[in-house]
Amino acid sequence: MEGSIAFWIRANSPGDLIAPHLKPLLRIVQTTIGSHPDVEDIVQQTALKAITHLGQFRFEASFRTWLIRIGLNEARQWRRKCASSRFLALDLPTGRFDIVVSVDVIPYVDNQRAFLHKVAMVLKSRGYFIIICPNKFVWDRTRFTRQLEGKVPVRWLHMRDLKDLLSRHFVALHSETIIPGGNLGILRLINSNKVERAIETIIRPDRMVKLKEWVGLGKSLVVLAQKRE
Repeated sequence: MEGSIAFWIRANSPGDLIAPHLKPLLRIVQTTIGSHPDVEDIVQQTALKAITHLGQFRFEASFRTWLIRIGLNEARQWRRKCASSRFLALDLPTGRFDIVVSVDVIPYVDNQRAFLHKVAMVLKSRGYFIIICPNKFVWDRTRFTRQLEGKVPVRWLHMRDLKDLLSRHFVALHSETIIPGGNLGILRLINSNKVERAIETIIRPDRMVKLKEWVGLGKSLVVLAQKRE
């Protein structure tokens, strides 16, 4: 298979491979982000990434499907960045809210400290902040994430990194990980059906889930923090 892939890439120039699929790619990007001036930039970025990562194409789907998947990831990443940028640019009242909740936002924010500073500004003194985000330890050991490497730029966080980011404006009152996962490396062994069946003879499944979450093997980090006075 590796030889056939290499031959296929050598036999087709990047331009010839991508050109027939640019119109459907353009339509998909426009559908995802709307009629925005950045549509063409996203299409160009998609084409560049596809060319750069041609060696990762494995004929598991058609080339058009693979290319459009990259384009969708680029468009969704653009939307996340725009959302975080708009949030940072908003003229919000300071000290107004008792609680703020953030779910899976911070990995896609370029300036994470500025994002948390903005959250602190809108909270009342001693207001509460609940933040949920992917656990880097687990997602680095997840096959789906490996497939997205080089396509979706994100900054996953370890629990210690998240607490460090929070420490300037917040006191962490409670932290945990939830929903065990991961299927690569050590987590492939820990979460294998054989190991789980063997452990079930001495530990109830619900307690095993709690144990994995307690030691930090949950897919998501959850922190309840309080704004400093």
